[in-house]
Amino acid sequence: MAQDVRNATRPYGGYDRRQSTTPDRELAEVGRGTPAGEYLRRFWQPVALAADIKDLPVPITILGEELVVFRDRSGQLGLLERYCSHRRTSLEFALIVDHGLRCAYHGWHYGVDGALLDVPGEKVPGTLASRMYHGAYPVREFRGLVFAYMGPPDQRPPFPDYDFMHHDEEEYLPFCWHNPCNWVQLRENTQDPIHLTFLHSMFDVQQFGDYAYDLPVIQACETPIGQITTSVRRVHDLYYCRVNELILPNIARVPDGIRLGDAIPENMAGEPGRRQAIELRYRRQLPSSHGLGLSTWIVPNDDFNAMHMGWLHLSPKWSEKARADYLATITFGQTGERSYEERHRNPGDWDAWVAQGRMAIQANENLTAADAGIALFRRQLRAGIRAVQAGERPKGMRAEGEGVCQTYGYALTRPAPCLPDEGAEWAAKQDYAQEMQQDILAAHLLPKASTPAVVRAFAPVIQLSQGMLLLAARPGLDVSDAAGLVALARKRPGLSYGSPGSGSPMHIAGELFNRAAGVSITHVPYKGTAPAITDLLGGHIDLIYGVPGSLWPHVQAGKMVALGVVQPTRSPLLPQVPTLEEQGVKGLDVTTWYGMLAPAGTPAPVVARLNREVAAILAEPDVQKEFRAQWEVPVGGSAEDFTRRTRDDYRRAGAIVAEFGIRLD
Repeated sequence: MAQDVRNATRPYGGYDRRQSTTPDRELAEVGRGTPAGEYLRRFWQPVALAADIKDLPVPITILGEELVVFRDRSGQLGLLERYCSHRRTSLEFALIVDHGLRCAYHGWHYGVDGALLDVPGEKVPGTLASRMYHGAYPVREFRGLVFAYMGPPDQRPPFPDYDFMHHDEEEYLPFCWHNPCNWVQLRENTQDPIHLTFLHSMFDVQQFGDYAYDLPVIQACETPIGQITTSVRRVHDLYYCRVNELILPNIARVPDGIRLGDAIPENMAGEPGRRQAIELRYRRQLPSSHGLGLSTWIVPNDDFNAMHMGWLHLSPKWSEKARADYLATITFGQTGERSYEERHRNPGDWDAWVAQGRMAIQANENLTAADAGIALFRRQLRAGIRAVQAGERPKGMRAEGEGVCQTYGYALTRPAPCLPDEGAEWAAKQDYAQEMQQDILAAHLLPKASTPAVVRAFAPVIQLSQGMLLLAARPGLDVSDAAGLVALARKRPGLSYGSPGSGSPMHIAGELFNRAAGVSITHVPYKGTAPAITDLLGGHIDLIYGVPGSLWPHVQAGKMVALGVVQPTRSPLLPQVPTLEEQGVKGLDVTTWYGMLAPAGTPAPVVARLNREVAAILAEPDVQKEFRAQWEVPVGGSAEDFTRRTRDDYRRAGAIVAEFGIRLD
């Protein structure tokens, strides 16, 4: 039964407050058979530091299971259920032997795979060994961490292979921090960047310095393997963009911050307000006193305890003092080892997440826009859990042969202009955050094989024209504008829109409309525009996105209702049709264009002459008339303008494709 949760609504209204006592068990509980426990078991997890595994078995608890991890005398690692299959004595007291270990009580001998290698006193030797194994899990050591897979043996995924695991120029320092609280509240910490401005900056210990003081703009968006939470702050005359990454189900990639003078020029290009060159934008920050970030898994021991386990990425070029200073900064407040007095006066992350309770109760929270990353993680976590329950492959699960997985955590800077007021400053930060999200996703997600086709294989000469997309409805839907459509979609689930195919501009327009309006209108892809029009006229779908050349004759005949054009400003070809933007559905800009490109390597003087000659032709009245007859607006402009347009559209399209998981037919 749902509990009544109420906030106080008057001064000294503590008596009015009503709180839940029920945690979100679907997300929080991790034992065998629980929703989250089964989800997490489908992935490899780090379970121990290799340095802790010496000449004795080490008892550990992972996902509520009591285990022992050990290295036998032949060097093989093993992970076994802790209690002997014979009389349940703990194998933490077992004797390590050449192959596996022997129980201290009665000498049962187990191999690293759980095989019964010897059962002393058995009447017929080998009887038990022929019909049973002791519980065991596969393990693998990598860069000082021991990983285990604890899910169904026939569903074992490939070992994790992320790009951050392959920087041989760095030092990988393994770490393990223990926390007496539930794993979810730990995992959410990195997607909550606003806390840097308060927890890490307003007490006596200023943990991260200049870049943490300013109140950031925060945005979150999905990636193919999880999400990124972007925070943009002003650091004097710079905007500092920190992109924290969450890799499902429980990995965090946290880039280091900056201090003034530390490697800032490596990520600066151009003037304030201008887009940076992509080659510079994605160079990694390598500040001399603030490291290369950390990669961490949040691994539940049980429902009320969890570990941070991963690597600190260090530069081998640092002096001993620089290294020690960095470690002191990055590890401050990450454990409960300081005295209560110290923690009380200068609390750290450990105090904040542990103080939420052994298992935080989310129903009592009041989230804001700054919690976008947390809200997104909870939705993604629930979706992953339910995918596993449905027998589906959850997001973030890698398949054999996919190669090294690219990740998305960055620390970036750009010059910040002097702006007249807080509103302009906030808007500039928002634009930068959104631009970085789009660019990072596009740079990673568009197939490498397609990159030369757009960016490298051609030299853009001139944009010839720009087309537009129109959103139209069947008359029987009884809507005449975007506001009416949004209201109807919220009231009546199950509306559908057609497009000429998955991955088309029309498909993208429909998904952007869904996001901007907060509705869910189902996409129905067709093999071209004509069959989509046929189904709309027949009442089989409700809406269609298309070019005016295909849709406008039906609008004029009264067989379709034009709801709006999908661009920020009205088209001179259909000035009577309002944009979706002006009707309140913000951020929709999906246009088409034609252009002229030359082969890559064409000499610049040749490109310049082609541009001049074609621009002169485009200016001729008869040519302009012919373009307009085809529902295209002549454009022209310089080769540089067209180059910028192709690259910007390329990056933006990649971000949209990634966000909505769009795949070509």
